[in-house]
Amino acid sequence: MQEIKSVDVISLAKIKAIFGIVVGLICGIVFAIIGGGIGFAKGLPGVEVFSILSIVMFPIILAICGLIGGAITALLYNFLPTSAGAYRSISSKNNPPLSFFSHFLVPCRHPYLPICPHCRS
Repeated sequence: MQEIKSVDVISLAKIKAIFGIVVGLICGIVFAIIGGGIGFAKGLPGVEVFSILSIVMFPIILAICGLIGGAITALLYNFLPTSAGAYRSISSKNNPPLSFFSHFLVPCRHPYLPICPHCRS
């Protein structure tokens, strides 16, 4: 069993910024298609600029929010008191974890919770 006791602030901030770019690009494209379609149907001026700006600005704004949010999350994880314990990851060479959901498949014992919400013990 491995325990994660600290997280690198810059690494988590970069990962969350990349997720923000991907989600922002998807949202920007959807927003541009729907907003552009409605704008063209109603004959509104400036719809082209609005559509292009939504594709450009959504990823930028969500990347900045992800970067700041990732840094705050990592700082809070690193500096909060460890009374709740560290995150435990069960893995080995013969039995690697299946996915994020493997935590819910493996019986767990949480010493800091009187009743575990995952294993109901």
